[in-house]
Amino acid sequence: MPCKIEKKTQIELNLAKCLNTSVYEPVPIDSQFIYSLGSPILQTVVCYGSKLHLKCPSLNHKLHIHSAYFGIQKNTKNYCWSNPNGLVCYRNLTYHYIRNLCQNKFSCDLIVTDTYFGNPCPIQNLYHNQLLIQYQCFDDQSINLIKKCDTNTSTSDICPPLNNSNHYQQQWCEPSKAIIKCPKGTLIKIICAYYGIDNKHKCTHSEYKGCPTKCYAENTISTIQNMCNQRSICFLEGENSFELGSGLTNACQGFQNILLIQWECVSNEQTTLQPHTTLTTLPTCSTRPFINASCDSTHSPYVPQPLTNSTLTHFSYPIYQQIVCQGSTLVLVCPSDLVIHIYSAYFGIQEPTRSTFCTNSEVKEMPAMMYSIESFNTVFLNCQSKNFCQLKASVNSLGGADLNREIGKQLVVQYQCVDPYVLENQISKCGLDLEVDEICPKIESYGQVAHEDVWCDEDQLNITCELGKKIEILCAFYGIHPSISKCDIANLPFRPVCYFNSSFSKLKDLCDSKEVCSVDVINSALLNHDPCNGLKKAIFVQWKCY
Repeated sequence: MPCKIEKKTQIELNLAKCLNTSVYEPVPIDSQFIYSLGSPILQTVVCYGSKLHLKCPSLNHKLHIHSAYFGIQKNTKNYCWSNPNGLVCYRNLTYHYIRNLCQNKFSCDLIVTDTYFGNPCPIQNLYHNQLLIQYQCFDDQSINLIKKCDTNTSTSDICPPLNNSNHYQQQWCEPSKAIIKCPKGTLIKIICAYYGIDNKHKCTHSEYKGCPTKCYAENTISTIQNMCNQRSICFLEGENSFELGSGLTNACQGFQNILLIQWECVSNEQTTLQPHTTLTTLPTCSTRPFINASCDSTHSPYVPQPLTNSTLTHFSYPIYQQIVCQGSTLVLVCPSDLVIHIYSAYFGIQEPTRSTFCTNSEVKEMPAMMYSIESFNTVFLNCQSKNFCQLKASVNSLGGADLNREIGKQLVVQYQCVDPYVLENQISKCGLDLEVDEICPKIESYGQVAHEDVWCDEDQLNITCELGKKIEILCAFYGIHPSISKCDIANLPFRPVCYFNSSFSKLKDLCDSKEVCSVDVINSALLNHDPCNGLKKAIFVQWKCY
């Protein structure tokens, strides 16, 4: 039986559905719930040391923070560290800090360091922690809808409450010795256990100020199962600590830990009986979606344009935007059954999407453009068609060269989470517009007699009009662009784009209304700025004589 192709016009917008997950414990975004109240649910994941710029697509939209944590949680994968012992550690204060900083604002900036977030995992390298934020952007009218939604401030239990009278639970506060036992003829079977901190269980006369909300290692249960299962009595030494006495992983050094164990007493036959398994041979056939949409031939993958609203889509899937500063580590994550489609990306500076948070405030003028095409290619190769990927916002990771060391840069990625079938059979068929936009228009577009020419660094520039006519500079730039074949630019091992807008006005000041404009030596000193340090540049000029 052939698989059914399901035609869709758009993704479910969930116009009347609130996001009701815990504000302290985000869960992975589900492919059936990527919208709430008609707006896409946005998620940002960055590693320690990152600088993050959260921004809504238009000034009349405001941020609404749904949930956030800094540290390591069980429900969401840790993308900044392999986490071999299954550590879990975080503080509820992270959500409140980010909400106070960002809620109801058009944009906000975050520096992910222990100065602002502390260290919820005392024994771990700070770089093992990640900051995860789930949020939405609403206009003034829509943000009133969110006020009708309940705020879920609950946290999950490490070990769930017991609801069976034959199950037992006990907790021990260090220093102590843990003893669990079963009546004669029955043996211990461990149900759940943790060693660490849970704000729902506390030791009397202990100080918990500043401690994590949760802090424990998931491998505790397997360690205790290996020590105690199929025994009638089990001792765990903890007179100094259960870490030293029994070899448990201490995730919360510096705090008083609790050991909590849940167990039942079962017959010998029950402890050794293995659960039976069944295999099905029934054929499976997943539905293949087909989105009724057309390709977007207007956008450049190299130059992300500002998103005009929070519901901008391509093939009905929302377009997300992430902005992090140089040196940051950004993680792109999609729901488990969707994959990443890179819509556009760059590392450097582009005026339409530049964040002042990432650039040096002491620099008098920022380049209009300063990036290399290789940065998009690297992001695309690392992330396209994957469920998640990690990107380091650095020259070494994203290709090209550091075009100007004096200026801070940013990584901007616009991407989608799409059905893999739609990506392979529809979106990928659109192709990419790999032409880099020209800085100046085509000479023919002026509709009159106009001229253009290119001079290299250290050349002599000379523009001359016939007798009685004067020069008018129509367009000009000083820097590098892939369209320039002179000055060894075509031989560069990468393809940069870099220039300042002021080079146009500088040329106009030098040449406009003159019959002859001559410059002995072209260099960055003449134009006050060097957009691409250490590279030979060119000056491109279009002019007319009137």
